[in-house]
Parts: sequence; C-alpha cells; structure tokens
Amino acid sequence: MKYLIQGITKAGVKFRPSDWAERLCSTLSFCGTKNPPGVMTPRYSPYVVPVTVNNVKCVVLDLELENIEPLAWEFALNFAHDNNLVVEENYVTPQRSLFETA
Repeated sequence: MKYLIQGITKAGVKFRPSDWAERLCSTLSFCGTKNPPGVMTPRYSPYVVPVTVNNVKCVVLDLELENIEPLAWEFALNFAHDNNLVVEENYVTPQRSLFETA
C-alpha cells in the first residue's frame, strides 16, 4: 500500500518551499538501501519518492518503509501532519504507457 503526501495544505494552500518533496526524499534516501562501504546511497529511497501529480509536488510513501525503518515512516507522516498536508491513503501509482516519454 502507498500513501500520497500532497504539497497542498488542508486549507487548500500550496506548500512552500517549492522543493519540499525533494528535500524530504533526500533526507530519507538511506531507507531501504544497503550499499557496500564506499558506494554512494541512491538519490532517493525506493520507499520515499518525489512525484508531481496534477501539477502539485507530492511524495509517494510506501507502507513497506514502516517495516524497514519505523522511525523514518513516523518522521514522514509527522512532517505531513505538522504541516497540515493532505495525505491520501491507498494511493495507486499510475502505470506509464509504453509510448510515453519521460
């Protein structure tokens, strides 16, 4: 199951700064990654990914993160709660078309 943390407050105001999603995901980039010594951590964790949905910056939060790093899961949801952001449970990631370009 996935959650979508939207860059819109419950009052309908766009959340700032504009790069909040990338910052949150970078902070949690260590989650779920096991790298040998000397190998860089990927830019983002596969469980905490920035996306844009309907021109709104968002973060897709995979429930598996709660099993892997419970404190990171709690941090991400507390971030959303503390900033009064809209959180959608049971988010379904749209499938990309084979013909769609990135």
